[in-house]
Amino acid sequence: MEYNFDNLPLEKGMYNHAGMTFGGVLESLDPSEKYIGSAMEGLDAYERQLKRFDIRVGGANASTVEKFFENSQTAVLFPEFVARAVKAGLDADTTIPAVVATVSEVDGISFNAVSMPSGSPALIEDAGDEMDEAVMALAATATPLKRYGLCVAASYDALRAQKLDALAVLLGSVGEGLAKKYLSDAVTALKTGATTYTIGTSPIGGTKGTMSYGALIDFWNTFASSEMNTMLVSRDAAVAMLKLSEFQNAAAGLDFQATGRMITPLGATMIPCSAVETGTIIGLDRSKALEMAVSPAVCVETDKLINRRLDRIAVSGAAGFAKLCGSAVGILKV
Repeated sequence: MEYNFDNLPLEKGMYNHAGMTFGGVLESLDPSEKYIGSAMEGLDAYERQLKRFDIRVGGANASTVEKFFENSQTAVLFPEFVARAVKAGLDADTTIPAVVATVSEVDGISFNAVSMPSGSPALIEDAGDEMDEAVMALAATATPLKRYGLCVAASYDALRAQKLDALAVLLGSVGEGLAKKYLSDAVTALKTGATTYTIGTSPIGGTKGTMSYGALIDFWNTFASSEMNTMLVSRDAAVAMLKLSEFQNAAAGLDFQATGRMITPLGATMIPCSAVETGTIIGLDRSKALEMAVSPAVCVETDKLINRRLDRIAVSGAAGFAKLCGSAVGILKV
């Protein structure tokens, strides 16, 4: 049965539907398609419920936490507010999307990654010629999803008068912490099995311990079957690269000032990354290097929050990373 947003019954069991989020359950009962052309167009089912109960999560007239607990129905909306605020902090990190080729949601604690060796089509001169074969196969072992969590201690009395937009900022910092953990795992996955080169050791020229443009060109040249379009760089290596004269041309400077992106003379985006160890550059083809799986994006303990037991706001997230194409990643040590 479909409902209109203003008469949809809310109860905490909506958080317990297998394979569906709370927002997904609301959408199934009150589809957004019904509101195309109306004043509610552009809002999802959860946002329509906030509108219904006049709960304002931002702006000069943002509501306070106690607005969520005016009755049993509005209380059901609070865990989703927490989850969305945390996810907003998680999504604010732009590094993971810049290095992940694909993201999928899985229902479990692990996933089976698939990979294929590099190869290229060969000329077929006769109709009966056999074609070369590149075997696509599942990894020998499943890739585990690592779950990270944090309990935020706070009483209802302490939070009841807190503005929701301010609380969202604080919860967003939890999401930022999750993003840092995920990025560290992504870097580990990229490094696993990747070929490592060192400046001053063939095929990389230059002097070990010294950054040079020539060494970077040699590193770029190692990507024979992939395009090195992204570089995750340790902070010290980033500073050394930016001091090279080749990185100080006017066009690159204008792009950085306009967009915040650091586009190198090699055509690759340089991303300074604290998860990369000192003196290290990870080059990759972001279109085919890494697969990410999440399950689910953010998990919140709902019962306690609905019942105003805010002494522990428990938030967690799980993600796993696997290499898709080994030839799409290389490591350079200064």
